[in-house]
Amino acid sequence: ITSVNFVFELTMLSAIIEPDIAYEGTVLTVTGNANRALSYEYDWVVNNVSISQNGTTLDGSFFNKSDMVYCNIRASYGPAKSYWLQSNTVTIRNSIPVMTNSLIEPESAYETTILAAICDGNDMDNDTLTYEYEWFGNNISTGQTGTTLDGTFFNKGDEIYCNIRACDGDVLSDWLQSNTITIQNTAPASQIDSVQ
Repeated sequence: ITSVNFVFELTMLSAIIEPDIAYEGTVLTVTGNANRALSYEYDWVVNNVSISQNGTTLDGSFFNKSDMVYCNIRASYGPAKSYWLQSNTVTIRNSIPVMTNSLIEPESAYETTILAAICDGNDMDNDTLTYEYEWFGNNISTGQTGTTLDGTFFNKGDEIYCNIRACDGDVLSDWLQSNTITIQNTAPASQIDSVQ
């Protein structure tokens, strides 16, 4: 009886990171495929430097916007190991900031009131945000872009609101409209007739 030993070459066929559009809040997942394998080894690389992570996923704690991420994979079958295969490279994109709050105070306002815009936004990349303001009276822009608006720009009965958007230094969020305040009529000062 003649025994025959079958020799095969263990070969990686593919290595793919998904999704290919990723942000700092994205969890990347790599999938490897070989012609025959019992297990795989993983080596994640960020900006061409191995970060010693060897799982099938990688979260944003290991990369920042603009970083270039890929993963090397090799297959194992018993003592046999394939060559390392490099996956596609994913460039981490800048997250667009999001406005979370936009309001003006005080709610009871008169022609002598100075209105103030208050806002908040969120950026997944933890970028420092600045804000842009545009004040409106009766749905017409006042041309004022500061954080406050005084009675020079409104009269009693006017309806005032402010649109605000955030900027992370690269991109702008959508505008978020504040609450609308109707300017109230100022009651006349009481007068006391003096008796001569």
